[in-house]
Amino acid sequence: MKILAKIFIQVVFLPIFLVALFLGTFVFHLLDKTFLFEAFESHQIYENLPKALAAALPSDPTLSEEEKAGFASILEGITPELVRNIVENNVEQMLDYMHGETADMVFTLPVVELGIVGMTEDIRWSLKEDATPDFRQQVQVLNGSIKILEKLVWGLVIVLVVLFALYAVLSRPKILRGLSQLLFPVGGITLLLALFEFIILSQLATADTLGREPAEILLFQMVGALLPGIFSFWLKLGLALFVSAVLIQIIVRVPFKKRI
Repeated sequence: MKILAKIFIQVVFLPIFLVALFLGTFVFHLLDKTFLFEAFESHQIYENLPKALAAALPSDPTLSEEEKAGFASILEGITPELVRNIVENNVEQMLDYMHGETADMVFTLPVVELGIVGMTEDIRWSLKEDATPDFRQQVQVLNGSIKILEKLVWGLVIVLVVLFALYAVLSRPKILRGLSQLLFPVGGITLLLALFEFIILSQLATADTLGREPAEILLFQMVGALLPGIFSFWLKLGLALFVSAVLIQIIVRVPFKKRI
């Protein structure tokens, strides 16, 4: 019975850990304003994005030559401060709504500052005022959704702690050896995921953006800014788990008399 219980914990521990890892990364990194804005700032997204989009305009098949020239003129006059204001204000509106801190999302585009010809008022869209009832009802499920996801992540962490403790009890008297059996796979998988991210980052760093459409350039810029922070977190976590497992194995293999 004890062996079956240990096998069961070994089977379910890794999947639960991976769900907690991915969901935690999504909630505490990709849906965190501080992480997002610091990543954009440190990777000079606000400075580089207008230049990259302007360079990509000639490759957009959906725009006429006149439209391309018009957008290029607008992008040339955009300052990093204006890009920062547009991005941060609108992202903050969305995340505040998802955190349940506000009952409305208001997105704005300062067309006057952008210098768009023929437009004299900034574009403003409010979920409460401008969305259709059906769309508003569909989006309503997002209100406060981040708090629910946070509770789910912490719930998974508690489950992992309970399974970890239970496995330790079932492994008596070789508790340390048993715990290392759980730490090795989760640490190794986390390191492999970090390695996979590193490969993606390497590919992005050497990717040729010439001839790509603006949407692709935007995606490249965003992914290139966000992945390093996630890579760093996964690498540190994987190393901590894997090294802990190795140290435990070393400890249990050293005779007690030598340890003292």
